[in-house]
Amino acid sequence: MIERFITLKQLIKDPTVMGLAEPYLKKARSNLVTMEILSKAKDHKDILAIPKDHSDDEWVVVVAYYAMYMSALSLVAKVGYRSKSHTATSVALEEFFVKNNLLEKSHFDNFESVRMRKEEIETLRDVRDRREIAQYSVTKRTTKDIAEKTKSDARRFVDRVEEIFEKIRSESIILDMDPKKDSDKRAKDLESIKKFKSSSTRTEEDALKMGRELNDRMSKRLLGKKDDKE
Repeated sequence: MIERFITLKQLIKDPTVMGLAEPYLKKARSNLVTMEILSKAKDHKDILAIPKDHSDDEWVVVVAYYAMYMSALSLVAKVGYRSKSHTATSVALEEFFVKNNLLEKSHFDNFESVRMRKEEIETLRDVRDRREIAQYSVTKRTTKDIAEKTKSDARRFVDRVEEIFEKIRSESIILDMDPKKDSDKRAKDLESIKKFKSSSTRTEEDALKMGRELNDRMSKRLLGKKDDKE
């Protein structure tokens, strides 16, 4: 799948972008600070002269997502790729870090979940802007619930990305992320299997029989060794 995004130039191999990995992560931290400021503004409406019915919850979600997105961009930059879209970043994150056991699947799932929440918030904002009053109170409650969940996910995700950066530094992990190599290897493996099948006269039943015979021989050998010890 990632090869498609590389072909479409949504993911571009660019070693110079590795220098942006740390600034991207710093920007993610800055977004978290903005998220906290927006979240706490409701407690100081009088001091800040904010209207009582004003809510920043939708912006909390948007800024929280971008904190996570900048963190994801920092990881993608770390392996020398420049991403041109949110979907490409997500695909690269899964290919380079989840599949290589550097980022847990649960964190990746949270990243995807927050992206969907951001889209949901934007839909709810459209509902409000169209003045669909009957749904407005539900919209406010839903937005608040989404905001609380998203803040927690954003903090955990950015923290985890920083841990991955530290792991790479402390353990001197070399990140050689070239999906073309993996693709070429899979193609060669598939070709070898095809050649074996075409040249072999054995059927699948023959292969299963050979496997059973081998297991029987191994079992007898292990039992013989056990008898000798006794």
